[in-house]
Amino acid sequence: MKTKKIHILLLIALAFGSKSSTRYVQAASLVVDSLADTVTTDGHCTLREAIQNTNNNVATNVDCAAGSGADTITFSVSGTITLGSGLPMINDTAGLTIDGSGQSVTISGNDKVHIITVVSLVPLTLNHLTIANGNTVGYGGGGIENYGSLTIIDSIFSNNNNPENHGGAIYNQSGTLNVTDSIFSGNNAKKRGGGIYALGGVVNISSSSFSGNTALEGGAIYGYDCTLTITNNGSFTDNNTPNGSGGGIYNIYGPLTIDDSTFTTNGASWGSGGGGIYNEVGLLTITNSIFSGNSATGSHGGGIYNDATMNISLSTFSGNSAGTGGAIVNEGDNATIANSTFSANNASANGDNGGGIYNTGKLIITNNTLSGNSVPGSGGGIGNIGGTLTLRNTIVANNPGGNCRGTITNGGNNLDDGTTCGWGSASGSMSTTNPLLGDLTGTPAYFPLNSMSPAIDKADDSICTAWPVSNQSQNGVARPQGAHCDIGSYEYDVHFYRNYLPLATQ
Repeated sequence: MKTKKIHILLLIALAFGSKSSTRYVQAASLVVDSLADTVTTDGHCTLREAIQNTNNNVATNVDCAAGSGADTITFSVSGTITLGSGLPMINDTAGLTIDGSGQSVTISGNDKVHIITVVSLVPLTLNHLTIANGNTVGYGGGGIENYGSLTIIDSIFSNNNNPENHGGAIYNQSGTLNVTDSIFSGNNAKKRGGGIYALGGVVNISSSSFSGNTALEGGAIYGYDCTLTITNNGSFTDNNTPNGSGGGIYNIYGPLTIDDSTFTTNGASWGSGGGGIYNEVGLLTITNSIFSGNSATGSHGGGIYNDATMNISLSTFSGNSAGTGGAIVNEGDNATIANSTFSANNASANGDNGGGIYNTGKLIITNNTLSGNSVPGSGGGIGNIGGTLTLRNTIVANNPGGNCRGTITNGGNNLDDGTTCGWGSASGSMSTTNPLLGDLTGTPAYFPLNSMSPAIDKADDSICTAWPVSNQSQNGVARPQGAHCDIGSYEYDVHFYRNYLPLATQ
């Protein structure tokens, strides 16, 4: 009996000892109830005081709760916090969330100071905040400088400025930056990245818009040796690079992936060009996107200037303009464009300038439709000067200045409504043939084929099956629908017309 009691006591002691030796750190919640930018004992918790407490994991400032673990700062007030100096560096490796949900909170640098720095390996999440009027001297980003892991949700960056160097709103150096449902507007950098400058690291942007940002290179975003991904209707509008390149995005040395996004009325003036995107050395991948009304005044590539590897599919280029290459200039040695439409793009310089596409590199164009593009000289649709340009299963028609200029390799089963492309009737191609296109429709837009179009069932099935077409079409119909797949970006859905049009006429 005595031995049994001793065993029980030992088990109880071990249980309590084990429990007391394990330390649990609970996250803290701190509430900012003042718009002041002070550190003083006055019964009110300011944002500066709250950040100090989260960094220190204690109640350094007694007006705010103590920090502990992965902290969250919220607000019980709305308005503008005007900073007299930059906020304390975010350095708690457990992580911090600053959440303005339920309020309307602006953190302003007052056009004088940089706002936030995130230290290496530190996670910071900003939710439902406005970061405005930040200003920095030298490197660092007018709004935020990130070396850690920065997540931005439902936030606005406006009128931040780096008057000497890079990164008007955000300077991301080898960190991870995730941006969702946010707006970058009116930010400026003297050199690179009016909205975001990314030097290394990973940048993911989803469902966000960039408008009216400016820089010498990369009006909205400049990416250098970073992995940059833009998805889910990312929007770039009215971003500019006066006397520079890459009105929307300037990408160098890193992979840039764009899906389901729009680039509208962005501009580059007199530099190397690229009103929407300038891609240098990196891998550029674009799918299901729209480039409209972008310009490279007196320069090259109103929509895109590519000097590297480029793969474009299921996208539309309309109303873009430049000196050469109204929509695209390709100087890269490994470029493909598939299942895409080029309409009403314009190259303004006299000569062989490519109203739709201008190529001096190596480019393969497959199952595209180019119509209504123009130049004052020749090559309204496509101009190839000194490069290797191959067309396959592609329509080039109705382009003022002639459909083609230069040596165009006939990859088979193309359609030209004139004779300028030079393929005659070789390899299943057709010249002097009206494709019978309908009006632009859809998003991204495409030219449908009328029911009597000679392009229907006249493409090479082996080309349609293989990458980059992969049995897809720009109107979302799997290829082929008839005996063979169709020439151009559109696949005529014979089943739709058989099954639904008779009902519509009853």
